[in-house]
Amino acid sequence: MRFSRILAKTLAAAGSSVMPRQLSHRDGDTVWSVLTGQAYDNTPTIVLHDVKEIETWILRLLSAPVPVPGKTRVQLEVLSPTAHAPLVFALPDHTRFTLVDFPLHLPLELLGVDTCLKVLTLILLENKVVVQSRDYNALSLSVLALVAMLHPLQYMFPAIPLLPSCMACAEQLLLAPTPFLIGIKNTFFTHKNNFR
Repeated sequence: MRFSRILAKTLAAAGSSVMPRQLSHRDGDTVWSVLTGQAYDNTPTIVLHDVKEIETWILRLLSAPVPVPGKTRVQLEVLSPTAHAPLVFALPDHTRFTLVDFPLHLPLELLGVDTCLKVLTLILLENKVVVQSRDYNALSLSVLALVAMLHPLQYMFPAIPLLPSCMACAEQLLLAPTPFLIGIKNTFFTHKNNFR
């Protein structure tokens, strides 16, 4: 459940506990209306008390020390533990797998598990690896994913997600003496007639 929904539930619960049905009040006299600045001048003191409680709770949360990555965390009970599990705020351990914003499963899906493992083995053994595809997006993301799959190791050689065929002498990069991981489109060699 998202934090905003939990906060809305908490405010609704505070509003319903503050305003019993037998008390006469306007619809605007709720905790939410006070927090959003829509309350009237003569808001009931019980509503203002709940708003003060929420403000104190927020100040305590803001004054809590930032968690040490991988060591400490801030645990927050918004609702009772029987209604909802506490929210946990923590920074990930820096040795943990890095966050990537591209699909790591793509090479496995496109190449198959066996071929993908062979390619990863070639990369680890510092071979020259050229990946060829007609889909530019899948090609670029696959090269990036192959590099990310080496974690916790780092690939220290050139990794080019998509080598442009329009670049003059681009094929000369394939003759480099060092290991590399390069993605090329399937029509790359048709544009480079003098390359063998």
